Amino acid sequence: MLKFEGCTFSAMGTDKSAKVFGLTVNGAEDVFVKNCDFNGTGYSALLNKGTGSLTVEDCTFECGNIKNPIEGGQTADNGNVTVENCVFNGIPGNNFINFYQVANDSVHTIKDCKFHGGTGNNILRISNKNNANATFNVDNCAYEFVSGKANE
Repeated sequence: MLKFEGCTFSAMGTDKSAKVFGLTVNGAEDVFVKNCDFNGTGYSALLNKGTGSLTVEDCTFECGNIKNPIEGGQTADNGNVTVENCVFNGIPGNNFINFYQVANDSVHTIKDCKFHGGTGNNILRISNKNNANATFNVDNCAYEFVSGKANE
């Protein structure tokens, strides 16, 4: 298992559409991210291209200049993903969390998270491009509207 604890990850792009990422997960290894800060400017703060399990706990995402703070499965069927006790601040350009392509029998959980955003964004987008048989759980999360629109 690969672990990141107490780190800061910054996407260093010029705008929200720049293909720049704070942390990119690749391969089949399980990844654990805890007590980390994500910020900057770019497409995703955390891009999950891996097929192993990804656990993100107690992290803070500053989303004002990020298109999709957590983006998954653009090029691989993501394994189990858990996002727990995280805080998302600001208005992302698109979605706070985007599940795009997931593995069969995978479980994706968002639990005890707080989202502070405005109009023009989604808390969660599930595309399931490959029509996988997967489970999605959202438990005890809160959303607070703040003034503003995405792309302002």
